[in-house]
Amino acid sequence: MDWIGLSGYNNKISREYYGYRQLSQLISRPYRYFRVNHKDKPIMQAEFGSPIGKDQPKWLRKALGTLKSLPGMKAAICWDVFDHTIGEDMTLSEESIKALKEMLKDPYFI
Repeated sequence: MDWIGLSGYNNKISREYYGYRQLSQLISRPYRYFRVNHKDKPIMQAEFGSPIGKDQPKWLRKALGTLKSLPGMKAAICWDVFDHTIGEDMTLSEESIKALKEMLKDPYFI
């Protein structure tokens, strides 16, 4: 089976052109396109993340809420790395890890 993969980062490059964005704003158009044009294919959020900082846990909570609300979304991978190509720290803070662990207790994500 083929999958469709989406990327969604609230990173320096995205913010430079569009400003601070939630995952829902980053993926809504491509998600709708693929759901209409490739109904039989599951969609994976192949990578997503936001820079480390006080907003990161809140951003991740909203991102998981978004993923849960999309019926065609069947898998997701949260990015946790320092991106040397753009010099941005996308590693997960301790608070973000705690938030993700709590949200992932939801049976939906099993």
